[in-house]
Amino acid sequence: MARTFVATGPSVARRAALRGGFGLAALGALAACDASDPRAAENPTRSGTATQPERSSSPPRRRIPTSGQAMPQGDLKGWTQVIAEDFDTDVPLGGFVATENGVIASTCAGYPAYGDRFGLYWNGPSGDGGLYRADRTLSVANSLLDIYVHHDAAFGKLMCAAFFPYRPGTTSNLRTYGRWSYRMRAYGARAPGISSVSLLFPELQSQWPKSGEMDWPESDVSGVLGGNNHPAGFLDNPSVEIPAGVARWSDWHTFTIEWRKDSLVYLLDGVAMLTTTQHVPDKPLKWDTQCAPSAGVRGEDLVGVSAHIQLDWVVAYDPA
Repeated sequence: MARTFVATGPSVARRAALRGGFGLAALGALAACDASDPRAAENPTRSGTATQPERSSSPPRRRIPTSGQAMPQGDLKGWTQVIAEDFDTDVPLGGFVATENGVIASTCAGYPAYGDRFGLYWNGPSGDGGLYRADRTLSVANSLLDIYVHHDAAFGKLMCAAFFPYRPGTTSNLRTYGRWSYRMRAYGARAPGISSVSLLFPELQSQWPKSGEMDWPESDVSGVLGGNNHPAGFLDNPSVEIPAGVARWSDWHTFTIEWRKDSLVYLLDGVAMLTTTQHVPDKPLKWDTQCAPSAGVRGEDLVGVSAHIQLDWVVAYDPA
């Protein structure tokens, strides 16, 4: 699927302007909350200069492990936990809008609970025939982040979203080396056409593909799981397929990437699917989950196509 680079600071490459005649005014007209957030003028950067929201004083909800596996809490041998996102506060559809800098607009229902915890891609293209629109796709219920990917007749495009958790005190998760683990699935995909990828990739477009890239998982959500490892140091973007057997998107799975200085391991439900010690990336990369039309699919081919991509939890660790 096409890569999209989101702007999270003044030095970051901006996405291409929207095609097909949709200006920013048209995009904002249907927003459920105001994207003209005063923090956008503050130019939040990866060092975390954005104003942080006031956290809700209501007690946290009792965690129900909807996916059958509770979020790991605390350090592991050789790893120090730095991110633990359990999606513990409900936010209805329409409660999220991203500003141009990728932070959640402070006028949104999702801001008090999540404004200092994760960011979103701003309204813009997500590959051929796709459009990032958090306000039309993103919600939280029963401790699940739900991305309702669907074709929107008003735009003639597939409505998508992209999400990335913050390291504490920052508005990014950019880092060299680490361990990412996340539990997710997709349901309701009745036909091919929607792809999802959780990936580690550079914040600056000029660094790719020489930077390397880790895509786990990456495939059409109507079928079996798949993924790709893109080794660092190449300009022609080679890739090695990550096998997943007969595992399908419709079932809950835990995906893990263990990225060390001298090795890279991709795990599915605790089992190593691919291990490599060659051309391991050695520059900062950031993690996110995003979706788009599958390769070769046009917007007009996706009328009636939809799916729900869900995350139960996301955790990240630094090397101890």
